[in-house]
Amino acid sequence: CSMKVRNGPARRSKPTWLLYLLLLATLLIPQPAAADDTLETHSERFSIEGKYAIAASGVGMLDSSSGDIALDVPGRGIKAAYLYWSGFGSQDGGDATVTLARDGGGAVSITADPTTGSYGPLFWWGENYYFAYVANVTKLVKLGAHTYTVAGFDEGMTRRDGAGLMVVYEDSILPYSRVQIKDGLDRFYRFWGKGPRAESAVNCFTFKADDAIRRLKMASFVGEIYMGGALRPNALWYKTGTPKEPQPADMVSAPSDGPPTGDLLQGPPDSPFMSRDNPQWDTYARELVIPAGHTWACLQVESARHKSQEPASGVWLANGIAVPIEEPPEPPPTDTPTPIPTDDGPKPPDPPPCCIPWLLVVPCLLVIGLFLLLPLVIRRRDDSV
Repeated sequence: CSMKVRNGPARRSKPTWLLYLLLLATLLIPQPAAADDTLETHSERFSIEGKYAIAASGVGMLDSSSGDIALDVPGRGIKAAYLYWSGFGSQDGGDATVTLARDGGGAVSITADPTTGSYGPLFWWGENYYFAYVANVTKLVKLGAHTYTVAGFDEGMTRRDGAGLMVVYEDSILPYSRVQIKDGLDRFYRFWGKGPRAESAVNCFTFKADDAIRRLKMASFVGEIYMGGALRPNALWYKTGTPKEPQPADMVSAPSDGPPTGDLLQGPPDSPFMSRDNPQWDTYARELVIPAGHTWACLQVESARHKSQEPASGVWLANGIAVPIEEPPEPPPTDTPTPIPTDDGPKPPDPPPCCIPWLLVVPCLLVIGLFLLLPLVIRRRDDSV
């Protein structure tokens, strides 16, 4: 078998100049942004130890720029309260200012801090970018059952998720606990990008070890893309461990479809995030069992695989936890030493000199005189007899 080799210069195709024009066009014409594979890990917003717990509630606002949050806060005092809201629009859009009113009262303007309370713009799809906001509203939230109206969420938004309130409250009957709130803008969608974008980042919480089994209470806010009530499969995974065990970087192994390394807390057909607070918003509350000796718990949201249903897409906004820990002993009372008097200090004043009142002098003299004269009187009487 032989191979023929053609000598001479290679023949160029005639439409070479068309290829040059196409290449130039791709460089000059703006292309839609591609979804990056960055994982957006949550950062700590608040933490405290004591007899505290978390109350949370929210409302979806897909069809309206206002919504009512019904929230009942028990206990004897409010330590912190945060208002969250999110949605997407153009890259230069977003709406960092809303109003908040309690029980139909006067509305108060709320603006998220541009440095510590604003997330985004984060690419979503096409020309849309996601925004999320958080503001401290502790002074506006009260104990008991109230309705909080969020309004004015309309500027620069193509689609609104909703809003939620997460409150840390105090009560003497609560177990001594570690309470943490973490938040961010953490997106997830199974068919998004080539990297680990089918699930959220792994968000972990740490606490002190205990010899007994404990129950961790959690509350999450998730903005989930609503598609006319269609089921969009998703799942929530978790894992706990001891100080010697490394915290996981991934528990779902998507999109490679490898074996999960975490424990399934809830998943299809009863997906945890299904717009339970009206379209586009979920407030999810659940308990986790913390084995004895464990000091951390990690959570991860998955856009779950399914044969016929479109996997869920959305953003994980906030997560708060309360886990019982051992109460530190009260410090012993300090004894206050009794001061020892010294000669160097000031001496107390001398008591006033004793004096006999002049009103008593005359009676005393009369009595003494009677005693002295009485014998003379008796003697004269005897002489006269």
